[in-house]
Amino acid sequence: MIRTAFMAALLLLPVAAGAVTPAEQAFLRFQVEDKCIADAKRAHPGRDIASQQAVDVSVDDCLSKNNLPPRAHLAPPPAGKPKDAAAPDGQ
Repeated sequence: MIRTAFMAALLLLPVAAGAVTPAEQAFLRFQVEDKCIADAKRAHPGRDIASQQAVDVSVDDCLSKNNLPPRAHLAPPPAGKPKDAAAPDGQ
């Protein structure tokens, strides 16, 4: 009887301590990222390139504040910056 109670206590210890599994951590990160994107789109509702760039900046700022990695930008780069300047034409 005592052995069974002890085993049950050992099995419930991580649950009682509030341990978070890696899957739960990933899910929480996705929730924070989704909230950052929703807040940025709510703050910059336009569909033009300037609004999309503002959304990308807001999302990057929110992700960095929450210690999350940046994501790929949805807006095209500004007109002055070429996408790939490393490879000249013909090579």
